This record gives sequence, structure tokens and C-alpha cells, in this order.
Amino acid sequence: MGVLSLILTFALSAQSADSFPPLGIVDFYGVRTVSETALPQSLPFHEGDAIDPDQFTAKKQDFEKRLSTVPGVKQAFLTLVCCTRLVPPPGRPKIEVPSRPLVELLNSCVWTDRNKSSAALAELTEARPPALLKQLQQDAQPSLIEMARWKNPGHAWSSLLIVGRIGGLTEEEIQRDVDHGNQESVIRAASATPPPMK
Repeated sequence: MGVLSLILTFALSAQSADSFPPLGIVDFYGVRTVSETALPQSLPFHEGDAIDPDQFTAKKQDFEKRLSTVPGVKQAFLTLVCCTRLVPPPGRPKIEVPSRPLVELLNSCVWTDRNKSSAALAELTEARPPALLKQLQQDAQPSLIEMARWKNPGHAWSSLLIVGRIGGLTEEEIQRDVDHGNQESVIRAASATPPPMK
């Protein structure tokens, strides 16, 4: 059985600051030879269930251990990706999404890993956090540039956004270049940005 890492992300079906809506999507990343039917069965929640973020945080390690018992899974990570858009109600902590597993999936040889992780990271880099952009430039820029050159515009878009943000372009500049078929201008901006000091 292969050595695998698995990332589980949650996309909320609605966005509310006062109440957390039901799970809209339970999605698995990094699935190769692992049975996709066994993965949901190892978890105590499913699409449509309501999850309290405080309880999720308290039991997160337990959920990850459950996933790690599925044959073929060496390590599992759970994240609440789309909750980054939520402003928590008073008294609730901001939900932190670990970016490292998503960055590593950008270098995967599996297309779905790269496509899904780039979409999640496009969301996470919307506010242009310097530490994450530095991490992406150091650890995944060649893969991002390769994906930014994909022929299907929808598949390339997330990587183009990330590459443009690394290059310091505004959202308007990225959109303008893409609209005019100048994806290479976006890529050149990132390539010309000096790599951060390690």
C-alpha cells in the first residue's frame, strides 16, 4: 500500500457571522489508491451536517486519527478552508487554515491534487499574506507557473492569480492581462520578483 497524505476541506453552503451553516461540501484531496467510500465512513459528520467550530477544533486530532486508520492513509489533515471568509462572532476565535499541506500538493504528480490545492490557495492568498506568498514562491513557483500555462482558462485561473500576487500585480492588472491573452506578462512579473531570503 502506498504512503499517502490526505487533506479534507470543508466548503460552507452559506456565509453567516452569527451562525455557522451546514457543511456544503466535504472534499478529499490527495486520494490515489485509497478507497473514497471508506474515507467518509470513517468520519462522524457528512455533507449537510452542522458543525460547531469550537467542537471541531477540540476534536480535530481525533478526526485525523480516524482518517489515518483507513488502509493506505499514512497521515491526514483536516481544514476548514472556506471559513477564511467568515468573520467569527464575538467570543469565537478566527479559524486558522494550515497552508503547508496545500502548498505541497501543488507539486503533486496528480492533476486533481494540483487543481484543487491551487483553488484553495487562491482563496487563502486573496488578502496577500506575505508569509504565505513567500512560502509559495520558495516551494512551488515552478509548479504554479506550469499550471498558469495550462490551456484551459478555468483550470489555469487560480494559478495565474497566485503567480500575479507573487509578482506584486493588482487584481485588476492580472484580470486585464488575462483578458487580453497576456498570461506571460503575469508570469514574467513573478519571475522578475527576487526570491525572498530564507
